[in-house]
Amino acid sequence: MVTWRVLTESVRGASHHRNGLPNQDAVASAQHPLVVAVADGHGSARCTRSDLGAKFAVEAAIEIVQQVFNAPNLSLPQLRTLSEGIPKAIHRCWQRKVDAYINDYLRIEDCLRTEAATGNRYLLFGTTLLVACVLENCVLYWQIGDGDIVVIQADGTPAMPIPHDERLLGNDTTSLCGKHPWQDFREAFLPIIEPPKAIFLVSDGYKNSFKHAEGFYQALGDIHGFIETDGANFVKAELADWLNEASQSGSGDDISLAVIYAK
Repeated sequence: MVTWRVLTESVRGASHHRNGLPNQDAVASAQHPLVVAVADGHGSARCTRSDLGAKFAVEAAIEIVQQVFNAPNLSLPQLRTLSEGIPKAIHRCWQRKVDAYINDYLRIEDCLRTEAATGNRYLLFGTTLLVACVLENCVLYWQIGDGDIVVIQADGTPAMPIPHDERLLGNDTTSLCGKHPWQDFREAFLPIIEPPKAIFLVSDGYKNSFKHAEGFYQALGDIHGFIETDGANFVKAELADWLNEASQSGSGDDISLAVIYAK
């Protein structure tokens, strides 16, 4: 049986340092079952609380997926059926977290004005979300918005389990703050035949730092290679510097990366 480990890092983008903005990404993971989530708050002038929206998104994803998939001996058809309800459950949990924050800490008038102007009180907290859950016999993926889930397969080649969304053009993205966001989730259910070497979840600031997609996939392969040759502790010590360098020379955006790797 494969033993899975997780390594995560999140860095504040170079442009956010210059403009005094916070890191609007979030990353989280948990075991039993293994769940990893990465969120990228929109950071636009209309989404002024998106750093919190991203934080609430990864928290909601971890809570819901662990609740749903904590039963042992579920069959593949049962797992597939359960996975279909995850997007709506995550969205509802995320909304509850946003509502609790609004009621406890934020002037509700600000949200009411936003709701009156846009019809959407959750716009301030807009964020994307990437989620992976590794079970004994399958891997489950969910994604709303931009960012990348990349699997390093057993033969070392990269694969993208989530289909591309043609609506994601430039800075336009689907979001948890959308009207019916559970309908915008893309999902994948992949039985494990030959375990992958690694699974990466990465906010779009990393890929956008490369001129060509090939460079991005090569960088992920290199990170996994260093885990295998130099160890996870070495990579953890260096990863923030690598991501900061990519942001400074590339997108200027926040970058968050999580890697699930076989040990």
